[in-house]
Amino acid sequence: GRGSVAGGLLIGSQIGAHNGGLLRTGNVPRCPNPGGGDGRGSAEQGGLSRHPSGRRLPALALRMSREGGGEVVEEEVREQVRLRRETLKRTGMMQTVSTTDRGAYAPGFVEEWNASTPQRYIYENKLPRDRWVPLPVPASFGELGQLLQSDAVRDVLQDSQRRNYWIYASGRTLFFFLSSFANALLQIRVAPTPNPIEYGKAYRKEVAAALKRVAMSGSRRNVVDSSTRIPSAERVRKLFGSIFELYRRDCQNVFYGVYRSPYDASLRHRQFNLTHVQLQFERTRRHSVETGVRRARGKKGMFEVRDVLEKRGAGQASGVVVVEDPFEEDEDAFNDYFLLGDLSIYPQYYLQNFHWQTDGWLSTSSAKTYEYTTETLFSGVQDAMQRAGFVSVSEFVSLRRGVVPEKDIRLLEVACGTGRLHTFIKDNWPEMQTIASDLSPYYLQEAQENLKYYIEFAEKTTGRVIEPPEFVQCRAESTPFVNQTFDIVTCTYLFHEIPPPIRHQVATEMLRILKPGGIAVVTDSFQKGDTPDKDHVGALFPANYHEPFYLNYFEETDLVDMFCSKGFVFKRHQIAHLSKVLTFEKPAEDGEEPPQRPDEASTTLRRGGGQWAIV
Repeated sequence: GRGSVAGGLLIGSQIGAHNGGLLRTGNVPRCPNPGGGDGRGSAEQGGLSRHPSGRRLPALALRMSREGGGEVVEEEVREQVRLRRETLKRTGMMQTVSTTDRGAYAPGFVEEWNASTPQRYIYENKLPRDRWVPLPVPASFGELGQLLQSDAVRDVLQDSQRRNYWIYASGRTLFFFLSSFANALLQIRVAPTPNPIEYGKAYRKEVAAALKRVAMSGSRRNVVDSSTRIPSAERVRKLFGSIFELYRRDCQNVFYGVYRSPYDASLRHRQFNLTHVQLQFERTRRHSVETGVRRARGKKGMFEVRDVLEKRGAGQASGVVVVEDPFEEDEDAFNDYFLLGDLSIYPQYYLQNFHWQTDGWLSTSSAKTYEYTTETLFSGVQDAMQRAGFVSVSEFVSLRRGVVPEKDIRLLEVACGTGRLHTFIKDNWPEMQTIASDLSPYYLQEAQENLKYYIEFAEKTTGRVIEPPEFVQCRAESTPFVNQTFDIVTCTYLFHEIPPPIRHQVATEMLRILKPGGIAVVTDSFQKGDTPDKDHVGALFPANYHEPFYLNYFEETDLVDMFCSKGFVFKRHQIAHLSKVLTFEKPAEDGEEPPQRPDEASTTLRRGGGQWAIV
């Protein structure tokens, strides 16, 4: 992250310039508190002022309203815009990446960002944001040779920790990238036709669509009809450039001690067991074929899960499990009946075949195939994207070390899914009291099995004793916890899966259950304007993967505005390839200060005699 925020990257003070990123010193600007307080300066100073509705407005909008709602002279508007732009340039908000820093932004980047609804609150209030610039990927052997001789590569090769990380991460991406090709081709469904030319064109179109789902890069295509065009090598290079930038940040965070190296990099982990891999691949193969059939059915395949649940409900009422063939039926089908519970707890928006996956969120098979299929979708980088949220958690814990014991810090993961991310949480903070919640009993069951395996694996390989988490089935917008229960609340890939009104309810619920001074860490898909070169990818995603609420999330939802309107204070914006991380703090109550280290103002910590800083 070369800009106003380093995107969670920890840069040592002695090597900051060498790594192409500099720390911004001073206090991080806080977003306006809707509950009260002064604006950030007067209208003449380009600050913010109070609107009668309680929301703060930019000085330009305020001046227009003060003049009776009439029009301001066009030259005055242009002058104010020019002054605002100069202010933004001085504060770094309109900085461009120099050509020596891995290329510059495409023309119009800031304009696209400012025009994007999800970015408007950050832009108008001049809040710090992350900037994402993919690493260059060699296009020839000559460029590859230059890259291998660079100082950055030499530093990685000379340090065993970073070298091992890159071997693990690159191998993981290669494996899942190849799996994504197989997965995409298995989903191809073309209606038969007697005309071989038409059939060939339709088949080529489906192949191109399948491969484009694999190569979700940031390259734009200004082609009139690109429906049958195979993704270019340049597009694939851009994809890998973004992946490598993600790994660079993740590796630096591990190297500087923000969080631990991935525990599953050990060759003793089951993911390196060929039998386990074969089982996962076979499940995913069956799932991919079913997904292709469901995608071809269109709207009829979107709500297939409702018919399945009606059948299960009848089986529950009669006490009989109905199967098509008892000798071939998957044994998970019996588990599906007994775990379902009361159907009334599942809202209608939840009962869909999200991602075209079998049974949506409500079957054992869906839960068992989810991790492999999503890692295949993201070419093996899902873990690294989600770990970006650990920067804020690590900062929160570190600043309270010596004041609040780790065992007294309480964390809730909302919508934990299969619990894989929770295993990394426990690996980094084994004594922390944590709760994993989800609405699906099948995913909670898989989360319990994943945590059980991890705890046994950690004890066997490292001798560490891990405090097991609790598991709670509940809706994200209506949890059973009392007010001010948790210090940290996290949620991952939830907000794009729920309707707009429910998003507001979830944000309000997070504020209610957080303690004053606690933080909410929200990891989700990137939005329009986060990385404008990828905007077209986000726009096409819901059609490819049946995400009914994604387009509204991607184009119209300003998460920062939404959380701040509930009473949160904005803390951090990070980009992580195709994901983003937003961190918010619940303000301390009047007269109360949250626990903190005596030297919190300096925000510097020690590691091996050197200094590093959280940015």
